Amino acid sequence: MCEFDELGRLIVRCEEDIATYCNESGISIGDFNIPVVIPDDVTSCDNLFRLCESFNQRVTIPDGVISCKKMFYGCFSFNQPVIIPSSVVDCSRMFYSCFSLNSEIKIRCNKDNAERHLEYMFFSCKSFNRPFSIPNNRCNCNFMFALCESFNRKFYITSGVYRCKGMFEGCRSLRKQPSFSYNYSLHFIEGIFQGCERLSPHIYFIDEKGNAYPYIYLYNGIKDNYNKNDWISYYRFIDKRANMEVIKFIADILYHSNDDKLSKDIQYLFSNGYCYYFANMLKDSFGGSVKVVYGVYHIVWCDDNSKGYYDIYGYHEDNSRLVDIDYIKEYLDIYKHNRIVDESMFKIYGELMGTNNINT
Repeated sequence: MCEFDELGRLIVRCEEDIATYCNESGISIGDFNIPVVIPDDVTSCDNLFRLCESFNQRVTIPDGVISCKKMFYGCFSFNQPVIIPSSVVDCSRMFYSCFSLNSEIKIRCNKDNAERHLEYMFFSCKSFNRPFSIPNNRCNCNFMFALCESFNRKFYITSGVYRCKGMFEGCRSLRKQPSFSYNYSLHFIEGIFQGCERLSPHIYFIDEKGNAYPYIYLYNGIKDNYNKNDWISYYRFIDKRANMEVIKFIADILYHSNDDKLSKDIQYLFSNGYCYYFANMLKDSFGGSVKVVYGVYHIVWCDDNSKGYYDIYGYHEDNSRLVDIDYIKEYLDIYKHNRIVDESMFKIYGELMGTNNINT
């Protein structure tokens, strides 16, 4: 049974209240559009108006709410100002695909410095072009404004932002230079300006020590399109965990014939057939050890001082699937290409490694 307050507003505590109203009124969720009120004792607004495509009413979020995940997800018509209380820690996908949204959105700073989730918050809000301030908390801003095609505002990325991968991806109108309070833990930054057609890749941002970094390292996120100098600089400025001597060695191979163009043929050779020899080339030059990426039949090299691994593509952080080369010592002839290998060995090896896709 639906409840209404003295002003005739529907009382909504969860998405089921809206579903109940729609069932009693004989309308679809997509047609829901009446005044609502959220009681003060509500702590979660997750999915509250999800897929209410016609909804466009003022909403006050109570101070005790902790999560607004997907609150207005798919509300194509929604275009109302919203104040997000300091108690809210999860705003991920809050306005996802609110195509009409272009009203003021404010998020209050959390005094206890709790981590805030803002990933995909305005994803595909195609009309949104309002000033917005990120709270001074530790924040995940991955893909926050991705596909906001109209967005073109001066923007300050605070030092609390520790992830902003693809943050402005597809913001085709963005021309104004964002400002950074550069944070050296900000390593999930790749592709932050990918698809920003009007933003020059040749402008610079300045870190807190006065060092200048060209936007080219943040612009595309696809290292294969870089020239040799930019490919190396990606690891010097952005992914600083890599061993730069190893990176330069790999770059000399990838750009052996042309410093301006990466060789796809060389990359293909050492990733689809001769990864064993490339890994051992690195071991012979720098020490370390040769490993296998479990499940994908890929042999890689690890140094003694980092958690990740290296192959012809460069440095990779995730080492969760690495196993020692001795694990496949009976099957190394598959990788050496120096004799005919019985087909039955491929089948047995596939069962051992947990896949049927052998790409040696």
